[in-house]
Amino acid sequence: MVKKLGLRKGDLVTGVIRTPREGERKEKFNPMVRIDTINGGELESARQRPDFAKLTPLYPQERLKLETTPTQMAGRIIDLVAPIGKGQRHCSFPRRRPARP
Repeated sequence: MVKKLGLRKGDLVTGVIRTPREGERKEKFNPMVRIDTINGGELESARQRPDFAKLTPLYPQERLKLETTPTQMAGRIIDLVAPIGKGQRHCSFPRRRPARP
């Protein structure tokens, strides 16, 4: 079913599962009999999704200026050394956690 429907990691699948028969070994997950939706949409739309690795990235086109006043040098130095632009790429940082004693 995975190849037939074009399923990928992280897809949310809803459908009907087969109930275990009497005397069968208990399994962690029951097998799916029929799949109704994938990610809340139709089955056909999941097959036609483009592969993420083949998508074209959007590079920064518009520049962000961090320099606010002539007296604050930090923003001006960042603008000179590592300019920042509006685009698809971003840098995310993990949230701070308190130190354990």
